[in-house]
Amino acid sequence: MSVVDVEIAAPRQALEEHGTPLALAIADALGRMAETDLDPDERAGIAAIEARRAALLEDNSFVAGSETLTVHDATRLASKKVREARLLFRLVRAIKPKVAIELGTNMGISGAYQVLALKLDGDGRLITLEGHPAGRRSPRARSSPTATPSTEPTRRR
Repeated sequence: MSVVDVEIAAPRQALEEHGTPLALAIADALGRMAETDLDPDERAGIAAIEARRAALLEDNSFVAGSETLTVHDATRLASKKVREARLLFRLVRAIKPKVAIELGTNMGISGAYQVLALKLDGDGRLITLEGHPAGRRSPRARSSPTATPSTEPTRRR
C-alpha cells in the first residue's frame, strides 16, 4: 500500500459509507489521486501545464506590482504542488461542475488544472477572483500565464 493510499484510506471509506452521489464522486477522486494511468488527453494537458510551471520557475522577473517577489518565488511558494493539483483535477473531473470558482489566482497553475478537467468533461467554466491589489491592477496579472488553447474552457455546442 502506497503512502497516498494510507493517507486517504479513512477519508475515502467515510465518504463511501456516506453514500451520496457527491460523497461517492469525491471518494472516487481520492482513490484515483495516486493513479499514474492518464488517458492521452489528460496526459497532454497536464504535461502542458507542468511545462508552463517549469517555465515560470525559470522566470526571475518581478511579479507585476512588486519590487521584491519574483515569478519564480510566487510560483514555488503559492502554486499548488503537482499532487494537490492532480487531486483538484480529479475532483473537478468527478464532480463535473457547470461553474467552478477559484479565489486567489496567483500564477494560474491550479486554475489551469481545473480548466483542463472542465474541458475534458466537455462543459463548464472557471471564474477566477484575485484579491491581491497588484493582481487586480496589472494587465499581466489578469491574463493567466497558463492559458493556452489546450487549457481554455469549452462549452457544449
